[in-house]
Amino acid sequence: MRHISAQPSAANTGGAKAAAIVMRTVGVDLSAEPTGTAVAVLDWAARGGAAVSVMRGATDAQVLAALSGADRAAIDCPMGWPEPFVEFLVAHSGGHVVAPVGPSGLDWRRTLSRRATDLDCSHRTGVTPLSVAADRIAAVAMRGCPWPCESPHWWPIQVATGGH
Repeated sequence: MRHISAQPSAANTGGAKAAAIVMRTVGVDLSAEPTGTAVAVLDWAARGGAAVSVMRGATDAQVLAALSGADRAAIDCPMGWPEPFVEFLVAHSGGHVVAPVGPSGLDWRRTLSRRATDLDCSHRTGVTPLSVAADRIAAVAMRGCPWPCESPHWWPIQVATGGH
């Protein structure tokens, strides 16, 4: 873990003592593991903000401790999965996946793997965010997943048992 602390200097406060803190903001760049997770704590006063600490390699306990003292927080982390993706998984688990009636192929898989936020960002910027639901081989699984439910007589596994 790397931790850097800083306090507002007299230069940042116009030579006067630091003004009363108005708000504390915590930003978290969450990774799958602590080694890639960073936390920044900023204190805001009438004359602006100052970084109080920046931490790399933050554990869950350190992230939660920083967040507990925040007035506002920004966390770079998907906080769920697209509803169509969840519905798709539930249907697959029960052996009831059917091929799409409306959009098919790439468009259908995008409705499964992209959140509304992802689609809006992509539309506005032309940049496609990482999918929270699927990447690479998962798109192939989405395509082939309905097949055993549609034609179970030729499928060599029991899809209803799940996990195949």
